[in-house]
Amino acid sequence: MSRTKPRRAYYVKDEALKMLETGRKGAIKVSGGERFSSPEAKAARAVANAIDDLVEALTGDRELFWDKGHGG
Repeated sequence: MSRTKPRRAYYVKDEALKMLETGRKGAIKVSGGERFSSPEAKAARAVANAIDDLVEALTGDRELFWDKGHGG
């Protein structure tokens, strides 16, 4: 019986990060457009947090897509 190697996912990191950035922007937009305590806003915040977790795992910088504002 032969053993197969586990399949490793193939992706281009820069392309994946661009898609994650777009997804996070969409989640933030939904979150800002709903009541803070609504199920939609809660789910959108959870999505943004999950994207931040993944971005941190990929780059080491959880705040890569955070809006830095005008002061810094």
